[in-house]
Amino acid sequence: MPYNFKLCSPLLLALINNAPAETAMRVVESHPAVCGLELEFKTPSGAKKMLPLHLASMNQAPLDLVSRILESHSKACAVQDSEGKLPVQLAADNG
Repeated sequence: MPYNFKLCSPLLLALINNAPAETAMRVVESHPAVCGLELEFKTPSGAKKMLPLHLASMNQAPLDLVSRILESHSKACAVQDSEGKLPVQLAADNG
């Protein structure tokens, strides 16, 4: 699926491309601040805004990666995406 990003980071690329969890984990460990960056991009269904935790939740990222993202940006669990969904809702919606 093509995406048009306003801001791109190695973590975003790893999560979007379903890179091995170890790759995303290395990015989080070396640059924890990226966990708090709001991602804004366009998809075929419209514009989206979310945090890396939302994306990890949507893509069924391993629990250790989700935990590490939360350690780096603990407030992310209470942030709604552009559609009003919390990360936990996205995780439940995507299995």
